[in-house]
Amino acid sequence: MDFDLFGRHVNRASRVEGLARGGQIYMTYPVFDSAKGWLESQGGKQLVWKKHGRYFLKGIKEAVEIYEVADSAIQNPKPPANARKKTGLPSWVVMVLLVLAGVIASFGVKYFQRTEVWLVDFYPKQALFNRTHKPLVLEESKDKSPRKLADPVPAGQYLIYYKVAKGVRFFGPLEVKRGENRIKVDFKEYRLPAKSARISLTPENGDTDQVNFSKEYTYTLFDAVNQPHDMACTLSFTLDGRPAGEVPDQYAFTIKWQLNLNQKMVADGSKTLTSIKSDGKRHRFDTVIFKDDIHQFELNFTTIRNHAQVDISGVFL
Repeated sequence: MDFDLFGRHVNRASRVEGLARGGQIYMTYPVFDSAKGWLESQGGKQLVWKKHGRYFLKGIKEAVEIYEVADSAIQNPKPPANARKKTGLPSWVVMVLLVLAGVIASFGVKYFQRTEVWLVDFYPKQALFNRTHKPLVLEESKDKSPRKLADPVPAGQYLIYYKVAKGVRFFGPLEVKRGENRIKVDFKEYRLPAKSARISLTPENGDTDQVNFSKEYTYTLFDAVNQPHDMACTLSFTLDGRPAGEVPDQYAFTIKWQLNLNQKMVADGSKTLTSIKSDGKRHRFDTVIFKDDIHQFELNFTTIRNHAQVDISGVFL
C-alpha cells in the first residue's frame, strides 16, 4: 500500500531536513527530548548532542529550535549554513544598543583615565618631555604653590628634562596616575664629556708648544622610549703649534683627535690651520666628529696670531 502523509508536523520535518547537509541529522526539541535519553541508555555514549538555536523555516511563522546529533568518531556537529538564525532582539534594536554601548564605553574610558597633574616646588622655567620634546605648559601661579599642567596628560610613565647647556641636562621621572596627582619631580644632572685646550707660541718656548690629552668618561643617555643607556667614552687629542716654514711670524697649528665609544673607534681625524702673528685675523674650523640619534660630539678649532684653542664637547640632540 502507498501512504501519503500530510499536516503541519510533516511540513515542519521537511523544512528541518532541508537545513541539513549530507551526513547530518537535525531534529526539533520533541524528537531531541525523546531520543537523547533513550539512546544514551542503550550505550550511545559516543554521540554528541548540540543545540544550534532558533532558526526561521519557510512557511512557518515562529522560529524553530534546531538540535543535532552526531557520532563523534565520524564528525562534529555544525550549525545550518544557509538559514537565518533568530537573535534575542530585532536587528535595529541590536544596532542601537551597540552604538550606545560604544558611546558609553568611550565616555567611561575617558572619564576613568581623566587626570589632573600638579607639580610641587617646580622651579625650571621650561621643561620638556623626553620622547616628544614637547614643553610642559603650566598654569600661572603668583606664589610657590603647586602649578597645574594646562594640557591633559594621560596616565603613564614619563621622563622630563630641562636644559642648562648644550651638554648638560637635568632629567626627572614623572609618574602620572588616574585622578589628581601632586608630584615633586626629582631631577638629576646628566653631563656629556667636554674638554678645552689652548697653546701659545712665544720666544720662551721656542715658538713650539703642544698639548696631549686622553681621558676616559662614563655618562648616561636616555633613548626615545626613556630607557637609560650607560656609555663609556675615551676622548684623545693632540694640539700642536710650530713655525710654518721660513715665513716670519707664520705658524702652523694642528689638531689630531680620536673618539672611542663603548670600545669602538667612531672618530679619527686631523686639521691644520695657519696663522700670521701680525695680521690678527681669526681662523676657525668647526665640525661634528660623531653623531647618533641622541647626541653628537662637536669640535671647534680656532687660531689667531700665535695662539690656538680647541674645544671638543658632547651635545644633546
